[in-house]
Parts: sequence; structure tokens; C-alpha cells
Amino acid sequence: MNYLVMPLTKINKNQGMALLYAMLLVSIVLTVSLSLLNITYKQIVLTAISRESQIAHFAALSALDCVIFTDRFFRDPNNKRNDNLDNPFGVFTFDIFSNPPSMTLIVGNPSPTFTCGNAGNEINATEVRAKIDGAIGSADGVFSRYDMIGLGLNGACATVEVRKIRSGDYDNFGEGDSIDDRGKMMIAALGYNTCDTTSSRLVERRVRTRSR
Repeated sequence: MNYLVMPLTKINKNQGMALLYAMLLVSIVLTVSLSLLNITYKQIVLTAISRESQIAHFAALSALDCVIFTDRFFRDPNNKRNDNLDNPFGVFTFDIFSNPPSMTLIVGNPSPTFTCGNAGNEINATEVRAKIDGAIGSADGVFSRYDMIGLGLNGACATVEVRKIRSGDYDNFGEGDSIDDRGKMMIAALGYNTCDTTSSRLVERRVRTRSR
């Protein structure tokens, strides 16, 4: 009877190590790649937010300048302390002959809109809240609010709140000081990078100043 004799095969204990090393190397490379991708994505998002924030800040500053320019435009050319009666923010009039000089603030019925800038670069403002002649914080005066759009904002939008103070200290604007803000105009401008208020990339920037 003949028997088939199979040759003995030597078992290699290192068999499969190359595959293990390859899988380990691929895992390390993949982990590093995903980490770099995550960092890159965050940098792109931060860069986009920074760009949109600058657009919103520009819109707020442009709206602020527009209000200051408009207020100066409606002043009496013979007495810069007094306003013309069509000043959209309210009319300051000073009596320089009284001691101390007295001041009155007239609400009047000026146009609810105004425009800044040259043709092709204008900013249009439309009043969205009626003027209030009464208490503003701890002060007394006139409050008005405007929505602003136009080519001068380069596709962005802004909202401006204007407060002319007849008397008192408007603490809500400042840092809680006790300075009488009589005769001052407080301007707070909110700039937006887009006019779409439902956009997920909407960014708001706020600037404030005292004028006069």
C-alpha cells in the first residue's frame, strides 16, 4: 500500500505582521488627515465670520456717519447750535440771551425719510417708529428709529436709533455717569452683513456715539 507523504511546512510566526503594520500606518495617516481637515475647516469658518463681521461694522459706521451728516445739514447756517424746523431727529433751539442759556426741543412733523451720499452711492433711511416726545431712560427728549439700506451700504443693512436729550442724564447710553446730557444727541447704529434677517450667516455689529 502506497501512502502519500506531505512535506512538512514550517510555520512562520511573523506571518500577517506586514498587514498589521500597514493597517496601523493607514490609521495614523487617516487620524492626522482628519485632524488637519478639522483645523482647516474651523479656520475657514473663522475667516468667513471675520469677513462678515467687517461688513456689518462698515454698515454700522456708514449709518452713524449718515445720521451725523444729516443732523449737521439741517442746522441753521446762521447759528449752528440751532436746527432748522425740518430736522428729522427733532429741533434744538437755544436762547443765548438767557442766563444760563435755555434750550427747547421741538418734535414737529419733519419728513420720515432722508438720504445720504451722492448718486450711485446713496444711503436711504426710513423711519420705522414714530417720534416720542417724553421720557428716555432717566432723561427727557425725542426718540426716533430708522431702517437704512442703499448702495452706500454695499448690500448690507443698518438700523439707527437717535435720541435727542432735552434734559436729564441718559444713563442707558453711557457708563452710568451722572453727567447732564442736556443738548446732546445719542446715536446707536446696528450694522448687518445682510438684509436677510433669517439668514444663518447674519452678523450684527453695534457702534454708539454722542454728537453735538
